[in-house]
Order: sequence, then structure tokens, then C-alpha cells
Amino acid sequence: MGAGALFVPASFHSEDGVFDLLVFFHGNAELVAQSAAAAKLNALVFVVNLGIGSGAYELHYAIPAIFSHELARVADVAKSRGLANARVGRMALGAWSAGYGALLRILASDVRARVSAVLLADALHSNLTDEHARAVELDRIAPVVRFAQDAAEDRGLFVMTHSEVNEFRYATTTETADALVAEVGAHRTRTTDWPERPSFPLARSVMSVDRWLEQRSEAHRGHFHVRGYRGYREDDHIAHLAQMSSTVLSDLVAYWGK
Repeated sequence: MGAGALFVPASFHSEDGVFDLLVFFHGNAELVAQSAAAAKLNALVFVVNLGIGSGAYELHYAIPAIFSHELARVADVAKSRGLANARVGRMALGAWSAGYGALLRILASDVRARVSAVLLADALHSNLTDEHARAVELDRIAPVVRFAQDAAEDRGLFVMTHSEVNEFRYATTTETADALVAEVGAHRTRTTDWPERPSFPLARSVMSVDRWLEQRSEAHRGHFHVRGYRGYREDDHIAHLAQMSSTVLSDLVAYWGK
């Protein structure tokens, strides 16, 4: 399917052809699919990889019809694999690292009305309006900000995890998360937690050194959730993808299960 791969996790079933769909941008496709199965997500999983850098994702989805075409192709492939009357039900958009570029475009299009959840695993950067004050440019990420505000008012689910990886050229995921927390009127509090480590081998092999998530803070309002984790190395960043079954996907399973 072009740049995307469609997976049917063992946890998926449909009685009438309607299927929920997780579209995830950037990251090891098999790992995302296995994470969905580990989380017992009852949905098809479509994983898109377009290269390095958020710009590649923004450019690819600059024309809104491209994503709508991909959704139609997902339904067609589901039918070809034996799912009679296949059609998309609820949809979640997820991203790790640079994949957030796709969400900036998609959430600015008419497809936004079909999206019930946004999941960001150490993803979402922005520009700085003031490099000295490290002020985050919210206009750059306005479609995500609007979705976060809706989630805070219980109109959708927004979940973001972030590391402490530094970046001087643009806003870090920590700084961007702080800006979102303030914008929706939530408050960050200190907490300590260790998300469950996945048992399947692939999740453990993507890191060069084990750097499992250790939570340090959180902020919540309605269905808006931000959780901060320690770590500033590459493997700390990768851990957000490796452990997504017990973080962002766990939240999605609980939300769609209601």
C-alpha cells in the first residue's frame, strides 16, 4: 500500500465489517502492530513511514485527498482479506518522533471530523517565537492544539508522552507539552511510575541499551493526558515507541472500551 503497511492484530474482530482503525506514522511497523496486539486493541493498524524528518510527512499530506485515498485503500484491502462490508468506524491517529508532521496536515483537513483520538509518543515539536525565553510557537501546531483543547472538554482523546531529550534549534517535546498543558488549562504534577515492559522480543531489541520508561510527571484534564518521562539519550526516545502498548495504546483501549 505505497508507504504504508496494513496489519490485522490477533486482538481484532468484527461482526459486521465495521472496523476501528489506528493510523500510526513513523517507527518500526512490526513493532507498532505487535504493540497493538499486546495492548489488546480491537482495531486494524495502518503504519506509514516516509523517511526522516517531520517535513517529509507534512509534504506528503499537503493535499488532503491523499489521506482520504489511503483510507479508502485500507478498506479495500480489508475486503480483499475477507472482511465483508469493510468500512472504517472510529479512527485514531498516532505518531512517534517525526511522524507528527502528518498529524499537522491531517487534523487541518475535513478528515478531522472522523478522528476520535490522537496519540503522540515522544512526538510534537514546534518553532520558538523567542529563543531566549524558549517560547513555543503554537500557531505552527494549531491543528493539534485545537484537538487537545477538544479532548480537555471530553470531545476526543489526546495522549502525549515525552522524554527529556534536549534540542536548541526548536522546541523540545517537553517544552511543547508544557505549552499544551498551559493552553488547555491543565496543571503538571510530579509522580513516579514505571510502565509495564513489553514481553515480546521485538520491543526489547530496538534499543541498543535497555532504557525503560520511568515516569516523572503528568497532567490531565478531561480526556487530555500528558506524561513526562526521564531520559535524554536516543534509547530513552526509542523507549516511547517500544513501550507504547502500556502507555498511549493502553489509554486508547480504555477510551474506546467505554
